[in-house]
Amino acid sequence: MVAGAFPLFKLMTLGVKQVSKPIANAIKSGAKQSPFFRKYVCVLPGQGFHWLETTVKMKLLGHVGPSHIKPLNEQVAVELTAEMLGEGFIFGVGVATLLFEYRRSAKKEEQKEAAQNSKILALQSQVSDLGIAMEVQAAEIRELNRTLQGLRGSELDEKHKDKRKK
Repeated sequence: MVAGAFPLFKLMTLGVKQVSKPIANAIKSGAKQSPFFRKYVCVLPGQGFHWLETTVKMKLLGHVGPSHIKPLNEQVAVELTAEMLGEGFIFGVGVATLLFEYRRSAKKEEQKEAAQNSKILALQSQVSDLGIAMEVQAAEIRELNRTLQGLRGSELDEKHKDKRKK
């Protein structure tokens, strides 16, 4: 990998995060302006979040909590849900960017490991080939030693024969 590509990737990641903010704002404003979205999507989650938040705060403060939590008006519930949608979108983009980076680095590590494994296999093959070549040479040396011993034995026999003839 080229050294200059790393900062370029980081710059692209920052750009994606910066682009996600205006998109999140567009989602917020779209959620606030659409009557269908306001009525069926935004009010119920906003009220549920308000109930959960109030209950948890009361429990953390050590209070038993009110038996009935006053619901938010529609405008505040829509604002709350729209804000949650925008923040959720930004969070989703951040998570997607992290997952992409993780997969990219994992793939890079896999490629590096595959290259190391192929080098190890090549070295093992070379060691095996050298072992076979060494065994062949050892067999040839033994054969040459036998031949040499045979030649020495025949020379000695000829010398003894020559001495006996004289």
